[in-house]
Amino acid sequence: MYKRQAEIFSAVSFGTGGFRRSFVIKRLRPEMASNPVAVSQFIDEANLASTLVHPNIVPVFDFGQIGGEYFLAQEYIVGRDLARLTRRMLNRAEPALPVSAILFIAHEILNGLEYAYGKRDDDGSPLGIVHRDVTPDNIMISERGEVKLLDFGIMTSTQGQNPQTDVNVVKGSVDFMSPEQSRGRPVDQRADLFSLGLVIYFCGARDTLYKGETLYDRLTKSATGPGPEELARIASLPEPLPAILSKVLAVDPDERYETAAVFRAAITPYIVGGAVAVAEIIEKLYGDDLQLEQDRFAAAFPRPRTRENPTDIGKLSSKS
Repeated sequence: MYKRQAEIFSAVSFGTGGFRRSFVIKRLRPEMASNPVAVSQFIDEANLASTLVHPNIVPVFDFGQIGGEYFLAQEYIVGRDLARLTRRMLNRAEPALPVSAILFIAHEILNGLEYAYGKRDDDGSPLGIVHRDVTPDNIMISERGEVKLLDFGIMTSTQGQNPQTDVNVVKGSVDFMSPEQSRGRPVDQRADLFSLGLVIYFCGARDTLYKGETLYDRLTKSATGPGPEELARIASLPEPLPAILSKVLAVDPDERYETAAVFRAAITPYIVGGAVAVAEIIEKLYGDDLQLEQDRFAAAFPRPRTRENPTDIGKLSSKS
């Protein structure tokens, strides 16, 4: 299975006149720096992700190597990822997100995906980008209720810039994969749309669709696609989610929404009030935490900088 190959840090950069900017630094794990495939994959992520400039995509600002360690710098989003938000709602016995909020989040992610799918190279040829890791962990909700997609680390491109895929290795999150991705077969944007459908289910049910005692059990179900048991759980969700999910979670890609734009058009009538609901819930559950977070960055002060210490960096988290 795919293993996260980077560590995540927070950083503050200082400039003249009191200029200060917060970043997320994604650093290739030291043990991976000697792995040509891992390095190539990390470089490809930086090169492709740096071309994606859209309000619903977390931007990459810089890429480099210091002391033999590769890093990329991304915008620091003051907010929480959708998985964390959903868990807190459940732990505090809050009701599930309203349908309008769930579909608003999906609508915004589709905006970003449509933009990425339309990207072309300098010669005007489509890059053929597929994210391949659309999960609640990779969807950020900002303090203002903005929705942004992050982590294009295992995306593919038809232009030969894609990360190398190891033989017999399935990359991505098993709980949010399309059947074709779980089988290790070629994927296109319809695989991402399937994954987003699973995210919608997760928000409505506050649980993943596939059950199993082991990772292999869930991978097997993911490779098969929704069966009678899963379809019954989908049908129990509030309207219009069952009809939307029955379409986007079709096992045959040809039976799903053809494009991100078509999917977005199908859910747009149901997002009224969703933006406000998302902003209110993030403020209710994390308002104080996010204010303290901003205060911490505001209190940061510059220290002497060298080539080895260009920013004031602190460990944020480590994904594994």
